[in-house]
Amino acid sequence: MTRSEKTNPNSRSDTRETSEDDCALSKAVCVYLARVGFPAKQWPGMKLRPNVKMKSDETRNRCFLEMNLLGDGRHVFAAAIDYSDVESKLLVRRTRMPDMKYAILIPDGAADDPLPELDNRTPLEAANTPNMDEVARLGVLGTARTVPDGFESGSDVATMSLLGYDPAKYHTGRAPLEAAAQKIPLAPTDWVFRCNLVTVIDGIMKDHSAGGISDADARTMIHDLERAVQVPGLEFHTGVSYRNLLVYRGSENFELATRPPHEILDEMVSRHLPKGIGSDMLQSIMQHSQRVFAGHDVNRVRTATGHNPATQVWLWGQGHPPAIPKFADRFGVNHGAMITGVDLLRGLAVLLGWDVVEVPGMTSFHDTDYAGQGRATCAALDRFDIVVSHIESPDEASHQADWKTKVAAIEAIDEHVVGPVLDKLRSGDQWRLLVLPDHPTNIATRRHGYAPTLFAMCGIGLAPGGSTAYSEAQAVRGQTISEGHELMAAFLGK
Repeated sequence: MTRSEKTNPNSRSDTRETSEDDCALSKAVCVYLARVGFPAKQWPGMKLRPNVKMKSDETRNRCFLEMNLLGDGRHVFAAAIDYSDVESKLLVRRTRMPDMKYAILIPDGAADDPLPELDNRTPLEAANTPNMDEVARLGVLGTARTVPDGFESGSDVATMSLLGYDPAKYHTGRAPLEAAAQKIPLAPTDWVFRCNLVTVIDGIMKDHSAGGISDADARTMIHDLERAVQVPGLEFHTGVSYRNLLVYRGSENFELATRPPHEILDEMVSRHLPKGIGSDMLQSIMQHSQRVFAGHDVNRVRTATGHNPATQVWLWGQGHPPAIPKFADRFGVNHGAMITGVDLLRGLAVLLGWDVVEVPGMTSFHDTDYAGQGRATCAALDRFDIVVSHIESPDEASHQADWKTKVAAIEAIDEHVVGPVLDKLRSGDQWRLLVLPDHPTNIATRRHGYAPTLFAMCGIGLAPGGSTAYSEAQAVRGQTISEGHELMAAFLGK
Protein backbone atom coordinates (compact mmCIF):
# COMPACT_ATOMS: atom_id res chain seq x y z
CA MET A 1 0.00 0.00 0.00
CA THR A 2 1.37 3.43 -0.88
CA ARG A 3 1.41 6.41 1.47
CA SER A 4 -1.14 8.19 -0.69
CA GLU A 5 -3.51 5.22 -0.26
CA LYS A 6 -3.00 5.47 3.49
CA THR A 7 -4.12 9.09 3.40
CA ASN A 8 -7.46 7.99 1.94
CA PRO A 9 -8.02 4.31 2.84
CA ASN A 10 -11.66 4.32 1.70
CA SER A 11 -10.94 5.38 -1.86
CA ARG A 12 -10.94 2.91 -4.77
CA SER A 13 -7.65 3.71 -6.40
CA ASP A 14 -6.01 2.31 -9.49
CA THR A 15 -2.64 3.14 -10.94
CA ARG A 16 -2.57 4.77 -14.36
CA GLU A 17 0.07 6.25 -16.61
CA THR A 18 1.03 9.87 -16.14
CA SER A 19 -0.58 11.98 -18.89
CA GLU A 20 0.01 15.51 -20.17
CA ASP A 21 -2.96 16.62 -18.08
CA ASP A 22 -1.29 15.08 -15.02
CA CYS A 23 1.86 17.05 -15.76
CA ALA A 24 -0.17 20.24 -15.94
CA LEU A 25 -1.79 19.36 -12.64
CA SER A 26 1.60 18.70 -11.11
CA LYS A 27 2.86 22.10 -12.18
CA ALA A 28 -0.26 23.67 -10.69
CA VAL A 29 0.48 21.88 -7.41
CA CYS A 30 4.00 23.31 -7.39
CA VAL A 31 2.63 26.82 -7.95
CA TYR A 32 0.08 26.36 -5.20
CA LEU A 33 2.59 25.00 -2.72
CA ALA A 34 4.80 28.02 -3.25
CA ARG A 35 1.82 30.32 -2.82
CA VAL A 36 0.81 28.82 0.52
CA GLY A 37 4.31 28.91 1.92
CA PHE A 38 5.94 25.64 0.91
CA PRO A 39 8.56 26.77 -1.65
CA ALA A 40 10.79 24.04 -3.06
CA LYS A 41 13.88 25.73 -1.66
CA GLN A 42 12.61 25.71 1.93
CA TRP A 43 14.08 22.35 3.01
CA PRO A 44 17.74 21.37 2.59
CA GLY A 45 18.18 18.40 0.31
CA MET A 46 14.57 18.47 -0.91
CA LYS A 47 13.81 17.06 -4.35
CA LEU A 48 10.35 17.96 -5.62
CA ARG A 49 9.20 15.24 -8.02
CA PRO A 50 5.44 15.74 -8.43
CA ASN A 51 5.04 13.10 -11.16
CA VAL A 52 6.58 10.21 -9.25
CA LYS A 53 3.33 8.50 -8.20
CA MET A 54 -0.25 9.38 -9.02
CA LYS A 55 -3.40 7.53 -8.01
CA SER A 56 -6.84 8.25 -9.39
CA ASP A 57 -9.99 8.17 -7.31
CA GLU A 58 -12.88 7.79 -9.73
CA THR A 59 -15.52 8.08 -7.02
CA ARG A 60 -14.43 11.60 -6.06
CA ASN A 61 -12.96 12.66 -9.37
CA ARG A 62 -9.66 13.42 -7.66
CA CYS A 63 -6.06 12.42 -8.06
CA PHE A 64 -3.78 11.83 -5.11
CA LEU A 65 -0.25 13.04 -5.76
CA GLU A 66 2.65 11.75 -3.67
CA MET A 67 5.75 13.91 -3.36
CA ASN A 68 8.92 13.25 -1.43
CA LEU A 69 9.78 16.73 -0.14
CA LEU A 70 12.88 15.93 1.89
CA GLY A 71 14.45 13.40 -0.44
CA ASP A 72 14.78 10.86 2.35
CA GLY A 73 11.80 8.61 1.59
CA ARG A 74 10.21 9.22 5.00
CA HIS A 75 8.39 12.54 4.93
CA VAL A 76 5.52 12.72 2.50
CA PHE A 77 3.29 15.54 1.38
CA ALA A 78 -0.11 14.39 0.07
CA ALA A 79 -2.04 16.64 -2.28
CA ALA A 80 -5.61 16.16 -3.48
CA ILE A 81 -6.39 17.78 -6.80
CA ASP A 82 -9.91 18.51 -7.99
CA TYR A 83 -9.90 17.97 -11.76
CA SER A 84 -12.85 20.29 -12.29
CA ASP A 85 -11.11 23.46 -11.12
CA VAL A 86 -7.40 23.19 -10.39
CA GLU A 87 -6.85 26.88 -9.71
CA SER A 88 -9.62 27.54 -7.19
CA LYS A 89 -10.30 24.11 -5.62
CA LEU A 90 -6.84 22.72 -5.12
CA LEU A 91 -6.76 21.08 -1.70
CA VAL A 92 -3.40 20.52 -0.03
CA ARG A 93 -2.86 18.60 3.17
CA ARG A 94 0.33 18.12 5.22
CA THR A 95 0.68 14.56 6.42
CA ARG A 96 4.06 13.96 8.09
CA MET A 97 6.08 17.09 7.42
CA PRO A 98 8.01 18.19 10.54
CA ASP A 99 8.99 21.84 10.91
CA MET A 100 12.58 22.65 10.04
CA LYS A 101 14.26 24.46 12.93
CA TYR A 102 17.27 26.75 12.67
CA ALA A 103 19.23 28.16 15.62
CA ILE A 104 22.09 30.66 15.45
CA LEU A 105 24.13 31.37 18.58
CA ILE A 106 26.41 34.44 18.59
CA PRO A 107 29.00 34.71 21.40
CA ASP A 108 29.89 38.29 20.46
CA GLY A 109 33.62 38.95 20.09
CA ALA A 110 34.62 35.51 21.43
CA ALA A 111 37.25 34.99 18.70
CA ASP A 112 40.68 36.39 19.55
CA ASP A 113 44.43 36.04 19.08
CA PRO A 114 46.68 33.84 21.25
CA LEU A 115 47.57 35.48 24.56
CA PRO A 116 50.75 35.00 26.62
CA GLU A 117 48.61 34.92 29.77
CA LEU A 118 46.94 31.79 28.34
CA ASP A 119 50.14 30.00 27.30
CA ASN A 120 49.75 31.36 23.78
CA ARG A 121 46.23 30.02 23.45
CA THR A 122 43.16 32.03 22.50
CA PRO A 123 40.35 32.43 25.06
CA LEU A 124 38.27 29.94 23.05
CA GLU A 125 41.11 27.42 23.14
CA ALA A 126 41.70 27.95 26.86
CA ALA A 127 38.03 27.72 27.79
CA ASN A 128 36.27 24.44 28.56
CA THR A 129 33.75 24.22 25.70
CA PRO A 130 32.57 20.62 25.23
CA ASN A 131 29.34 21.67 23.53
CA MET A 132 30.93 24.02 21.00
CA ASP A 133 33.49 21.28 20.33
CA GLU A 134 30.64 18.84 19.73
CA VAL A 135 29.07 21.19 17.16
CA ALA A 136 32.43 21.38 15.38
CA ARG A 137 32.78 17.57 15.42
CA LEU A 138 29.24 16.96 14.18
CA GLY A 139 29.44 19.25 11.18
CA VAL A 140 31.34 21.92 9.29
CA LEU A 141 34.01 24.17 10.82
CA GLY A 142 35.42 27.14 8.93
CA THR A 143 35.86 30.89 8.71
CA ALA A 144 33.71 33.66 7.31
CA ARG A 145 34.78 37.20 6.52
CA THR A 146 31.93 39.20 8.02
CA VAL A 147 33.59 42.64 7.78
CA PRO A 148 34.08 43.62 4.13
CA ASP A 149 36.78 45.97 2.89
CA GLY A 150 36.00 49.62 3.54
CA PHE A 151 33.97 49.02 6.71
CA GLU A 152 34.94 49.48 10.32
CA SER A 153 34.74 46.25 12.29
CA GLY A 154 31.65 46.24 14.48
CA SER A 155 28.52 44.28 15.26
CA ASP A 156 26.38 46.44 12.98
CA VAL A 157 28.35 45.43 9.88
CA ALA A 158 29.30 41.91 10.98
CA THR A 159 25.85 40.85 12.21
CA MET A 160 24.14 42.23 9.11
CA SER A 161 26.61 40.22 7.07
CA LEU A 162 26.16 36.93 8.97
CA LEU A 163 22.37 37.31 8.73
CA GLY A 164 22.72 37.23 4.95
CA TYR A 165 22.67 40.92 3.98
CA ASP A 166 25.56 42.54 2.13
CA PRO A 167 26.60 45.63 4.14
CA ALA A 168 27.78 47.32 0.93
CA LYS A 169 24.14 47.27 -0.21
CA TYR A 170 22.11 47.65 2.99
CA HIS A 171 24.24 49.30 5.68
CA THR A 172 23.54 53.01 6.26
CA GLY A 173 25.04 53.33 9.76
CA ARG A 174 24.87 51.75 13.19
CA ALA A 175 22.61 54.27 14.87
CA PRO A 176 19.65 53.82 12.48
CA LEU A 177 19.59 50.10 13.34
CA GLU A 178 19.31 50.90 17.04
CA ALA A 179 16.58 53.44 16.29
CA ALA A 180 14.58 50.62 14.71
CA ALA A 181 14.83 48.71 18.00
CA GLN A 182 13.27 51.62 19.85
CA LYS A 183 10.72 52.01 17.03
CA ILE A 184 11.58 55.67 16.68
CA PRO A 185 9.65 57.01 13.67
CA LEU A 186 12.09 58.35 11.10
CA ALA A 187 11.70 60.17 7.81
CA PRO A 188 14.13 59.25 5.02
CA THR A 189 15.93 62.57 5.53
CA ASP A 190 16.30 62.26 9.33
CA TRP A 191 19.74 61.60 10.80
CA VAL A 192 20.47 59.29 13.73
CA PHE A 193 23.71 59.30 15.77
CA ARG A 194 24.93 56.87 18.40
CA CYS A 195 25.38 58.80 21.65
CA ASN A 196 27.77 56.93 23.98
CA LEU A 197 28.34 57.90 27.57
CA VAL A 198 32.14 57.63 27.87
CA THR A 199 35.00 58.28 30.28
CA VAL A 200 37.67 60.70 29.05
CA ILE A 201 40.49 61.50 31.49
CA ASP A 202 43.11 64.13 30.64
CA GLY A 203 42.00 64.06 27.02
CA ILE A 204 42.40 60.27 26.71
CA MET A 205 39.53 57.85 25.97
CA LYS A 206 39.64 55.54 28.97
CA ASP A 207 36.29 53.77 28.80
CA HIS A 208 33.77 53.59 25.94
CA SER A 209 31.00 52.53 28.35
CA ALA A 210 31.48 54.83 31.35
CA GLY A 211 32.12 51.78 33.51
CA GLY A 212 29.06 49.94 32.23
CA ILE A 213 26.79 52.66 33.58
CA SER A 214 23.33 51.50 34.66
CA ASP A 215 20.22 52.24 32.62
CA ALA A 216 18.82 54.45 35.39
CA ASP A 217 21.98 56.56 35.74
CA ALA A 218 22.27 56.86 31.97
CA ARG A 219 18.68 58.09 31.68
CA THR A 220 19.26 60.73 34.36
CA MET A 221 22.35 62.12 32.66
CA ILE A 222 20.94 62.07 29.13
CA HIS A 223 17.75 63.81 30.25
CA ASP A 224 19.78 66.51 32.02
CA LEU A 225 21.85 67.01 28.86
CA GLU A 226 18.73 67.26 26.70
CA ARG A 227 17.35 70.03 28.92
CA ALA A 228 20.63 71.92 28.64
CA VAL A 229 21.05 71.61 24.87
CA GLN A 230 18.57 73.73 22.98
CA VAL A 231 19.02 73.02 19.27
CA PRO A 232 15.92 72.90 17.03
CA GLY A 233 15.27 69.43 15.62
CA LEU A 234 17.43 67.54 18.16
CA GLU A 235 16.01 64.63 20.16
CA PHE A 236 17.84 62.44 22.68
CA HIS A 237 16.64 58.86 23.15
CA THR A 238 17.94 56.69 25.98
CA GLY A 239 18.79 53.05 25.29
CA VAL A 240 20.58 50.29 27.17
CA SER A 241 23.34 51.38 29.56
CA TYR A 242 25.82 53.69 27.81
CA ARG A 243 24.19 53.18 24.38
CA ASN A 244 21.92 56.13 23.60
CA LEU A 245 20.78 57.90 20.43
CA LEU A 246 20.59 61.43 19.08
CA VAL A 247 18.05 62.10 16.32
CA TYR A 248 18.25 65.22 14.15
CA ARG A 249 15.20 66.32 12.18
CA GLY A 250 16.44 69.55 10.63
CA SER A 251 17.91 71.10 7.52
CA GLU A 252 21.57 70.63 8.46
CA ASN A 253 23.49 68.37 6.07
CA PHE A 254 26.12 65.94 7.32
CA GLU A 255 29.07 64.55 5.42
CA LEU A 256 31.09 63.23 8.31
CA ALA A 257 33.86 60.95 9.41
CA THR A 258 33.38 59.71 12.98
CA ARG A 259 35.10 57.04 15.09
CA PRO A 260 33.61 54.52 17.52
CA PRO A 261 34.90 55.19 21.06
CA HIS A 262 35.78 51.51 21.57
CA GLU A 263 38.23 51.82 18.65
CA ILE A 264 40.21 54.70 20.18
CA LEU A 265 40.76 53.44 23.73
CA ASP A 266 43.86 54.89 25.42
CA GLU A 267 44.25 57.44 22.63
CA MET A 268 43.90 61.24 22.61
CA VAL A 269 40.31 62.06 21.67
CA SER A 270 41.39 65.28 19.93
CA ARG A 271 42.73 63.16 17.07
CA HIS A 272 39.37 61.47 16.54
CA LEU A 273 36.75 64.20 16.83
CA PRO A 274 34.03 64.28 14.13
CA LYS A 275 35.32 65.83 10.91
CA GLY A 276 33.53 67.16 7.86
CA ILE A 277 30.33 69.01 7.04
CA GLY A 278 28.16 69.33 10.15
CA SER A 279 30.97 68.41 12.57
CA ASP A 280 30.77 71.80 14.34
CA MET A 281 27.30 70.94 15.67
CA LEU A 282 28.42 67.55 16.96
CA GLN A 283 31.57 68.88 18.60
CA SER A 284 29.53 71.62 20.26
CA ILE A 285 27.14 69.05 21.80
CA MET A 286 30.05 66.95 23.03
CA GLN A 287 31.71 69.96 24.64
CA HIS A 288 28.42 71.02 26.21
CA SER A 289 28.04 67.56 27.75
CA GLN A 290 31.41 67.95 29.50
CA ARG A 291 30.12 71.02 31.30
CA VAL A 292 26.77 69.42 32.20
CA PHE A 293 28.38 66.22 33.55
CA ALA A 294 31.17 67.89 35.52
CA GLY A 295 30.21 67.57 39.17
CA HIS A 296 26.97 65.74 38.32
CA ASP A 297 25.40 63.88 41.27
CA VAL A 298 25.54 60.58 39.39
CA ASN A 299 29.27 61.01 38.75
CA ARG A 300 30.01 61.91 42.37
CA VAL A 301 28.42 58.65 43.48
CA ARG A 302 30.17 56.64 40.77
CA THR A 303 33.58 58.07 41.63
CA ALA A 304 33.04 57.51 45.35
CA THR A 305 32.15 53.86 44.71
CA GLY A 306 35.11 53.21 42.42
CA HIS A 307 33.24 53.29 39.10
CA ASN A 308 34.27 55.25 36.02
CA PRO A 309 32.31 58.50 35.68
CA ALA A 310 30.46 59.52 32.51
CA THR A 311 32.48 62.59 31.61
CA GLN A 312 30.80 63.34 28.26
CA VAL A 313 28.89 61.96 25.30
CA TRP A 314 30.58 60.73 22.15
CA LEU A 315 28.67 60.99 18.86
CA TRP A 316 29.28 58.55 16.02
CA GLY A 317 27.68 55.83 13.83
CA GLN A 318 25.46 58.28 11.93
CA GLY A 319 23.09 57.43 9.12
CA HIS A 320 19.65 57.58 7.55
CA PRO A 321 17.06 54.81 8.08
CA PRO A 322 17.87 51.76 5.90
CA ALA A 323 15.61 49.86 3.49
CA ILE A 324 16.12 46.14 4.18
CA PRO A 325 14.00 43.32 2.68
CA LYS A 326 12.26 41.01 5.13
CA PHE A 327 14.06 37.78 5.96
CA ALA A 328 11.07 35.65 4.90
CA ASP A 329 11.00 37.32 1.50
CA ARG A 330 14.74 36.87 1.06
CA PHE A 331 15.19 33.32 2.34
CA GLY A 332 11.75 31.73 2.57
CA VAL A 333 11.97 31.08 6.32
CA ASN A 334 8.86 32.69 7.69
CA HIS A 335 8.93 33.06 11.47
CA GLY A 336 12.07 34.41 13.16
CA ALA A 337 13.01 35.61 16.63
CA MET A 338 15.94 37.48 18.14
CA ILE A 339 17.14 37.14 21.74
CA THR A 340 19.70 39.78 22.72
CA GLY A 341 20.61 42.30 25.37
CA VAL A 342 21.54 45.12 22.96
CA ASP A 343 19.42 47.42 20.83
CA LEU A 344 21.54 46.99 17.72
CA LEU A 345 20.39 43.41 17.19
CA ARG A 346 16.87 44.19 18.35
CA GLY A 347 16.76 46.79 15.58
CA LEU A 348 17.99 44.34 12.97
CA ALA A 349 15.28 41.92 14.08
CA VAL A 350 12.59 44.57 13.67
CA LEU A 351 13.82 45.43 10.19
CA LEU A 352 13.90 41.74 9.19
CA GLY A 353 10.31 41.23 10.33
CA TRP A 354 11.21 39.08 13.35
CA ASP A 355 9.91 39.06 16.90
CA VAL A 356 12.16 40.19 19.75
CA VAL A 357 12.08 37.89 22.79
CA GLU A 358 12.95 39.64 26.04
CA VAL A 359 14.54 37.64 28.85
CA PRO A 360 14.44 38.89 32.46
CA GLY A 361 17.94 39.23 33.87
CA MET A 362 19.62 39.40 30.47
CA THR A 363 22.30 42.11 30.20
CA SER A 364 25.25 42.82 27.90
CA PHE A 365 27.83 42.03 30.61
CA HIS A 366 29.02 38.95 32.51
CA ASP A 367 26.31 39.50 35.13
CA THR A 368 23.73 38.33 32.60
CA ASP A 369 21.46 35.34 33.24
CA TYR A 370 23.07 32.82 30.87
CA ALA A 371 20.82 29.97 31.98
CA GLY A 372 17.74 32.11 31.51
CA GLN A 373 18.81 32.97 27.99
CA GLY A 374 19.43 29.31 27.23
CA ARG A 375 15.96 28.35 28.45
CA ALA A 376 14.37 31.17 26.50
CA THR A 377 16.19 30.13 23.32
CA CYS A 378 14.97 26.54 23.67
CA ALA A 379 11.42 27.72 24.30
CA ALA A 380 11.53 30.03 21.28
CA LEU A 381 12.40 27.08 19.04
CA ASP A 382 8.94 25.68 19.81
CA ARG A 383 7.35 28.84 18.38
CA PHE A 384 9.66 30.04 15.62
CA ASP A 385 11.35 28.57 12.56
CA ILE A 386 14.64 30.40 13.13
CA VAL A 387 15.98 31.76 16.42
CA VAL A 388 19.08 33.93 16.84
CA SER A 389 20.46 34.17 20.38
CA HIS A 390 23.18 36.79 20.88
CA ILE A 391 25.36 37.04 23.98
CA GLU A 392 27.37 40.27 24.34
CA SER A 393 29.54 39.50 27.38
CA PRO A 394 32.73 38.20 25.66
CA ASP A 395 32.93 41.40 23.62
CA GLU A 396 32.57 43.66 26.66
CA ALA A 397 35.24 41.71 28.55
CA SER A 398 37.60 42.11 25.58
CA HIS A 399 37.12 45.87 25.52
CA GLN A 400 38.16 45.92 29.17
CA ALA A 401 41.23 43.72 28.41
CA ASP A 402 39.83 41.23 30.95
CA TRP A 403 40.84 37.78 29.68
CA LYS A 404 39.67 36.01 32.84
CA THR A 405 36.13 37.28 32.44
CA LYS A 406 36.21 36.54 28.71
CA VAL A 407 37.14 32.90 29.32
CA ALA A 408 34.49 32.63 32.05
CA ALA A 409 31.86 34.15 29.73
CA ILE A 410 32.69 31.70 26.94
CA GLU A 411 32.41 28.76 29.33
CA ALA A 412 29.07 30.02 30.66
CA ILE A 413 27.72 30.39 27.11
CA ASP A 414 28.85 26.88 26.25
CA GLU A 415 27.26 25.33 29.34
CA HIS A 416 24.05 27.32 29.61
CA VAL A 417 23.21 28.25 26.01
CA VAL A 418 24.99 26.05 23.46
CA GLY A 419 24.52 22.80 25.40
CA PRO A 420 20.77 23.11 26.07
CA VAL A 421 20.04 24.36 22.54
CA LEU A 422 21.98 21.50 20.96
CA ASP A 423 20.11 19.00 23.14
CA LYS A 424 16.79 20.62 22.25
CA LEU A 425 17.46 20.43 18.52
CA ARG A 426 18.68 16.84 18.66
CA SER A 427 15.34 15.81 20.14
CA GLY A 428 13.80 16.58 16.73
CA ASP A 429 14.40 15.38 13.19
CA GLN A 430 14.91 18.43 10.99
CA TRP A 431 17.29 21.06 12.37
CA ARG A 432 20.50 22.99 11.87
CA LEU A 433 22.66 24.88 14.38
CA LEU A 434 25.22 27.61 13.67
CA VAL A 435 27.63 28.94 16.32
CA LEU A 436 29.85 31.92 15.50
CA PRO A 437 31.11 35.21 16.93
CA ASP A 438 30.09 38.08 14.68
CA HIS A 439 33.71 39.32 14.67
CA PRO A 440 36.88 38.89 16.74
CA THR A 441 37.51 41.25 19.64
CA ASN A 442 41.13 41.32 20.71
CA ILE A 443 42.15 41.47 24.36
CA ALA A 444 45.59 42.85 23.44
CA THR A 445 44.21 45.91 21.64
CA ARG A 446 40.79 46.16 23.36
CA ARG A 447 39.36 46.58 19.85
CA HIS A 448 37.39 44.70 17.25
CA GLY A 449 39.49 42.64 14.90
CA TYR A 450 39.26 42.35 11.12
CA ALA A 451 40.28 38.72 10.70
CA PRO A 452 37.62 36.29 9.42
CA THR A 453 35.62 34.84 12.31
CA LEU A 454 35.25 31.13 12.94
CA PHE A 455 31.95 29.30 12.56
CA ALA A 456 30.65 25.78 13.14
CA MET A 457 27.37 24.43 11.84
CA CYS A 458 25.77 21.02 12.13
CA GLY A 459 22.48 19.30 11.51
CA ILE A 460 20.57 17.61 8.71
CA GLY A 461 22.55 17.37 5.49
CA LEU A 462 25.83 18.57 7.03
CA ALA A 463 28.41 15.80 7.13
CA PRO A 464 31.24 15.90 9.71
CA GLY A 465 34.38 17.51 8.33
CA GLY A 466 36.88 15.92 10.69
CA SER A 467 37.31 18.79 13.16
CA THR A 468 37.83 17.93 16.81
CA ALA A 469 37.50 21.30 18.56
CA TYR A 470 35.86 24.71 18.18
CA SER A 471 39.02 26.81 17.80
CA GLU A 472 40.49 29.46 15.54
CA ALA A 473 43.45 27.24 14.64
CA GLN A 474 41.26 24.39 13.38
CA ALA A 475 38.79 26.74 11.69
CA VAL A 476 41.40 28.22 9.33
CA ARG A 477 41.97 24.71 7.97
CA GLY A 478 38.27 24.26 7.24
CA GLN A 479 35.75 25.81 4.88
CA THR A 480 36.38 29.43 3.83
CA ILE A 481 33.56 31.86 3.05
CA SER A 482 35.14 35.04 1.71
CA GLU A 483 31.85 36.96 1.47
CA GLY A 484 30.29 36.75 4.91
CA HIS A 485 26.78 37.50 3.71
CA GLU A 486 26.83 34.21 1.73
CA LEU A 487 27.11 32.15 4.93
CA MET A 488 23.39 32.35 5.69
CA ALA A 489 22.37 30.77 2.40
CA ALA A 490 24.87 27.95 3.02
CA PHE A 491 23.50 27.44 6.54
CA LEU A 492 19.88 27.35 5.35
CA GLY A 493 20.77 25.06 2.48
CA LYS A 494 19.58 27.50 -0.17
